[in-house]
Amino acid sequence: MGAEPADTPFWHWSLAHYGAAEQSLLRLQDEFDCDVNIILFCCWCAEEFEALSEKEMASALDLARSWTDKIVHPLRSVRRSLSKTNPAESDLRGMVKDTELSAEKILQDMLFNFADENLSRSKNVNSAIIAQQNLLRYDAHLKPPNDVRVTLLKELISHIFDAAKRQEAK
Repeated sequence: MGAEPADTPFWHWSLAHYGAAEQSLLRLQDEFDCDVNIILFCCWCAEEFEALSEKEMASALDLARSWTDKIVHPLRSVRRSLSKTNPAESDLRGMVKDTELSAEKILQDMLFNFADENLSRSKNVNSAIIAQQNLLRYDAHLKPPNDVRVTLLKELISHIFDAAKRQEAK
């Protein structure tokens, strides 16, 4: 079997924060064709780096689009076309879902390496504010403009960062 992508700090951060924002993330993905990995990247970067510049955002989006269009979207399409109730298809659906998740982990590995090589580190006290800047910069690349999408992106910040504060308080 081939080598697995690294368990990067970005991957661990995503696993720790995804649950608090899962409904919003899936709605953004399904209704507005947003890239959940880019959304998580915008938020993770807000904790680890300076705000993403337009050039950095465009580069991260180019990197993600290429992989997502070629690999993740086709796998997701196959998974969604398979039945959950037909036992033969259900088993295959599970395997495709695992492969889709592996493809997303590879994308996160690629985004982590991009950040590690290109962004300026900065532990941020106001991560939520920087996350909003990053997410609005991402939203500017999405067409057509949509106020509901922007509202969901802004609400997502509280899901992620408020949940993180609750975890730290424990």
